[in-house]
Amino acid sequence: MGQANIEYERLFDSSDLSERESLRIMQQKVWGFFCEDIEKHGFSVREGQQNMALDIADAIANKQHLIVEAGVGIGKSFAYIVPLLLFHKQFKRPIVISTSTITLQEQLVEDIIQITKILNYPIRIVVAKGQTHYVCRKKTDELSDDKLRCCLIKSIDNGAVERAHLSNDLPDSIWNSICITNYGAKPCKNCSYYNECYFTILRKEMKKTNQAIVCNHDLLTAHLKKMRDLYTGLLPNECPVIVIDEAHNLEEKVRSSLTREYTKGEIIDCASFASNAANKQGTDIEHTLGSLNSHLNKCYDILNKQVDDQINRNEAQIETGRFFFVPSKEIMDEIQRVSNVLIDLNEKIQMHIKSNISDQQNMVVDSFSEIAEYFSNLKNIDENIGWIERIESNATSLKMCICPRNLSEEINELFFSARHICILTSATLTNKHTGSCEEMYRYLVSNIGFPNESDFCKIKGILAEPKASPFSYDKHTLLYCANDLPHPTKYRDEFIKAGSLRIAELLHLSDGRALILFTAKSDMNYVYDLLLSMNLPYTLLQSNTGASQESVLAQFRSDRTSVLLGTGAYWEGINIIGESLTNVIVFKLPFPVPDPIIKDKCDKATDPLLEILVPEMIIKLNQGIGRLIRSEDDKGIVSIIDSRLSEGNNAPYRKMVWDSLPIKNKTSDLCVLQKFYNRVFVQ
Repeated sequence: MGQANIEYERLFDSSDLSERESLRIMQQKVWGFFCEDIEKHGFSVREGQQNMALDIADAIANKQHLIVEAGVGIGKSFAYIVPLLLFHKQFKRPIVISTSTITLQEQLVEDIIQITKILNYPIRIVVAKGQTHYVCRKKTDELSDDKLRCCLIKSIDNGAVERAHLSNDLPDSIWNSICITNYGAKPCKNCSYYNECYFTILRKEMKKTNQAIVCNHDLLTAHLKKMRDLYTGLLPNECPVIVIDEAHNLEEKVRSSLTREYTKGEIIDCASFASNAANKQGTDIEHTLGSLNSHLNKCYDILNKQVDDQINRNEAQIETGRFFFVPSKEIMDEIQRVSNVLIDLNEKIQMHIKSNISDQQNMVVDSFSEIAEYFSNLKNIDENIGWIERIESNATSLKMCICPRNLSEEINELFFSARHICILTSATLTNKHTGSCEEMYRYLVSNIGFPNESDFCKIKGILAEPKASPFSYDKHTLLYCANDLPHPTKYRDEFIKAGSLRIAELLHLSDGRALILFTAKSDMNYVYDLLLSMNLPYTLLQSNTGASQESVLAQFRSDRTSVLLGTGAYWEGINIIGESLTNVIVFKLPFPVPDPIIKDKCDKATDPLLEILVPEMIIKLNQGIGRLIRSEDDKGIVSIIDSRLSEGNNAPYRKMVWDSLPIKNKTSDLCVLQKFYNRVFVQ
């Protein structure tokens, strides 16, 4: 047996014999909690929760990665928290739970506290968020507005450390000027507040704790990247068991973490600051800076023109702000020139660097070296995906972005090749609900490089049977699919007008109380205006009004017949329990925008529609539908305005989509829908 396998066999304890016995005890206690004692603790027996907890205990005991889809309502957080705490009780090793939303982080803290009381096993919980979530006292001291500065300092002195602890109406511009950015021990250690800085204390505790850590996917990815590159990590070096909740977002979160992006201004500023760390006397650094500025102007002018051309063609990716990078000879030649100048300037700075530069200057010099490497990577379009991002027509906001093309290999190396076990879970991980586990999880597995049982010298990956929601969808829900509306893409204008009228009918049916989900802001704005013109007796709320999501949701909950139009984040993560939401309306099937990332996936596929576009759409559609039923007592209807799923349509994916949805009862008859709605809401 190879050394790697020996290391993995002794993953938790130096003594193999005591490790096996401790794992056996952990498994027995998990079984006892969910199969014998659960009702004693005041909880109902949920088969899906039991099976999920046992799957997780077995995966830990057998040292295997695990993917398990957990339907809404099975209590997945309890299903993994109990095994984690019982594992910790046996081994006293740090346990990590990673999520993609702050809302779930906060909920998990409450759940962990509740379970520790039941188990009579207290544990310290470290909640680890990114640096920009915390306030910097030194930056606050430097605010020019005396009244605001005094008010914020008073809050900080009274214990405020995050934005949520400060004024609810604090503008983004103010927060961005006082939150922590570019944190590092060198530039921060001379700060007079360093030793009392909450984030400094948190970072130290994150590294040293052997208790429970609740973090986000961004921080976890950053930690694993540092560990892979042989730097000191952000979390303890040995975190043997990691649970990744909301794992359907893992691919995008890792991509974001591995993406490097720069505006022209950021590059020029960094180059200027870095050059100040060098002794310019007798060098032509200033001349080289001028040459860099000239070539960057030409380069970014070409990139802006590429964006303008795509906007003029009204291409769909305008909605995402992510545009195609077209590797024409013109732009590649200019990138080569910029790269040559960057390398030349970097060499001159390194050669003539002053001996007494500050820690801050040293960091800037390192950052400039990374920029020089970045432009070299832009030339290698075989190994990297490049794209352009721009906010509307603001040319100065243009960013050139690049990330590794082989993202699945990167995720595999970071998450599944190191000495830890990963448990991945979410309510939407499968792209179909029939067939073998390999078929159901195929899309996720291929995207994240999840190891299979044949991989050699690695912790193996196991796919658990999806755990169905215990909620009574057949009794409490009915799905309506329009079958008589124009095609949403071929006849867009006609569809929006007819769809808006159908939405008005559906709102009348449910007396408002609806969440309308859109895939494009332009569609949402168009429908919003049309609904306003109809003078409907419902308050219409929009997700892009400038108010925070929480304030919009609070208004939606309090106004019992209001209607909320949402896009983006409103497809997932929001939790509206009760009769404030009884009608989820999907305007269009959420096929992904054909941006550079999706195009790269499609280019690798044999059948892009069925292998990429439909699985992506199914996962997001299930997320949206999942907003309706959030408790055992919830009931209502889901309405899909898009007629591509109707019986009269011969879409090749029609059956695949219907088989993947939790709601099996469906109709295209509004009268049937009205009768069902009236029946389930009869008091």
